Amino acid sequence: MRKATPDAPDNKDVIAGCWPGHHPSTRSRLQEILSRAAYSDAPISLRDRVLVNVCEFRAKLANGDLLAYLETDTQAKLGAARFTLNEIGAMSLAARISDALAEARRSHGKARTWQAFVKLEADLAAAGRALDEAIAAYSITAGSTRDAGAVRYG
Repeated sequence: MRKATPDAPDNKDVIAGCWPGHHPSTRSRLQEILSRAAYSDAPISLRDRVLVNVCEFRAKLANGDLLAYLETDTQAKLGAARFTLNEIGAMSLAARISDALAEARRSHGKARTWQAFVKLEADLAAAGRALDEAIAAYSITAGSTRDAGAVRYG
C-alpha cells in the first residue's frame, strides 16, 4: 500500500499499484469548476478547460480505458491530449503522443498502428505519479490565475 504524503489521496482501501484518483488539490479544483459549470452561467476559462480535459485523459489512462477511448476519432483525441499535456508542462509526455501519431501515420495496416498506441499507453502509464503531480501543480495555478479566454456554455 502506498505511504501517505501530504497531498496523496487518502483512500485507505487502495490496492497496491492501483490509481487512487486525483490528488486532493486537483479533486477540489475540479469540483469547483464542474459546480460552476452546472449551476451558474459564469464563464469557464481556458485553463479550467485544460484541467478538465487532462483529468479526463488521466482517468481513462489509469482505469485502462484509454485504448477503447481512442477507437474513434483517434487523431483529434490524441491531438487534444497533446495540447493539454503541453499546457500543464508535461512536454515529454506530449512528445510521446507526437511520436505515436507519427508512427501511426508511417504504419501500413491497423495492427502496426494499434501497436504504436499500445506502446503509447504503456509509456504514459509509466509516468503516472509524475503526471498526477504535474496535474496537481497545474490545478493550483489554474485556480489562482484567470485568463481572458473564458467561454460561456449553455
